[in-house]
Amino acid sequence: MTAEPMADETSYATSDDMPETTAGREPSSADPDDDATFTMVKGWHKDSRKHLADWRIEAAECYAIVAGNQWSDEDKRVLTDMDRAPVVFNRVAPVIDSVSGMEVNHRNDTIYIPRQVEQTGINDLLTNAAKFFREESEAEDEESDAFYDTVVCGVGCTETRPDFEEDPEGLIPVDRIDPLSAWYDPHARKRNLTDRRYCGYDREMALSEAQAMFPEADEEDLDAVWVHVQRPDETETHDATPQLAYNQGDQAGKDGLRKTTVMIVYCEWYVREVYHIGVDPFTKKRAEFTPAKAALARKRLAQFGIPFETAQMTRKVFRNAFLGSKVLAQGKGRCPHDFSLNFITGKRERNTNTWYGIVRAMKDPQRWANKFFSQILHIINSNAKGGVMAERGAFEDPRKAEMDWSRSDSIIWMKPERRKNRAAQRHHLPGRSR
Repeated sequence: MTAEPMADETSYATSDDMPETTAGREPSSADPDDDATFTMVKGWHKDSRKHLADWRIEAAECYAIVAGNQWSDEDKRVLTDMDRAPVVFNRVAPVIDSVSGMEVNHRNDTIYIPRQVEQTGINDLLTNAAKFFREESEAEDEESDAFYDTVVCGVGCTETRPDFEEDPEGLIPVDRIDPLSAWYDPHARKRNLTDRRYCGYDREMALSEAQAMFPEADEEDLDAVWVHVQRPDETETHDATPQLAYNQGDQAGKDGLRKTTVMIVYCEWYVREVYHIGVDPFTKKRAEFTPAKAALARKRLAQFGIPFETAQMTRKVFRNAFLGSKVLAQGKGRCPHDFSLNFITGKRERNTNTWYGIVRAMKDPQRWANKFFSQILHIINSNAKGGVMAERGAFEDPRKAEMDWSRSDSIIWMKPERRKNRAAQRHHLPGRSR
């Protein structure tokens, strides 16, 4: 029997060695079936959207408060009917800008520190490389935008991905992701969602862009028509009619029969992979084995009386997928040991397991101030000359008298006989001289 070193045959097990399972069970790290992946991701998406439904409405409201849209449509209509101005004294936006500005003024640099003196040169190279890639992708600005989102609604998100379009040697851009489009494991409780099992986002893009990303996919497969949950910042739901997602022969160019945008869903998750660690009996070096190869080696070596012991271990293997109406692409994760989506979280609400920013505590005081000043302004305008008590028939034109009474430059005409009898008496405000 010719013995070959086993280390070459039992190298690091890839994420394509074991079968995948569906949602609800621990998925494995093999190249999964597209149908199983679609069912799994769709279930995760539904659970996350349900968990974050109320939070999304509040988050959209927080962005509106910061932007100065602090009156509801119903309140505006009531004030307009009463000839009152919907006054907005926006004190929320300056506070948000101040907090965000502090983050900009205290940004941190990424520095690799050597543990040994001989590693100084390597760590300097890594530091300069990280600085180069971050400057090329304007990572600091994107991260500041994500921090701004965290201050407003409690969640910020960025995506780190490889890009070979601008530079054939590759860049690593960092992009801010709209928190209202992001979704994640509803059971994650740690800060920055570090204990999440999966996460993703929905992206509405131009049909031509989606076709460029997935040139081999059919046009009707590019739109995730199952994502019909309305976002709180949209006026219409995403159309879930498959017939409207693509052209039907001579229907090109007709309004409502061809969609110019499609919804693409991106998801990434990790699976736990079982492997064995042992000492290769031939090379006497530490080696890793798949469960099948470890069992085979143990069986063969036992025939020659050679003991072979291994320790069973588990590790995380990251995977990702793009979905339309079916799985468009899936494979290993962009980063072998972590998610490419990174979250920033604010303050946790324990009862709902959601996150919120500082705008939540400022909404009610801001609205109270708006209503207070709107009422004060109305009182000042409508009582410039005080109230009035009058008998019926005292004025020549009662309706005109009501409209002109608060005007400081108006003349109120009374009937001559009533004026003689002092039928109209002015009601003075407290503290006002007669």
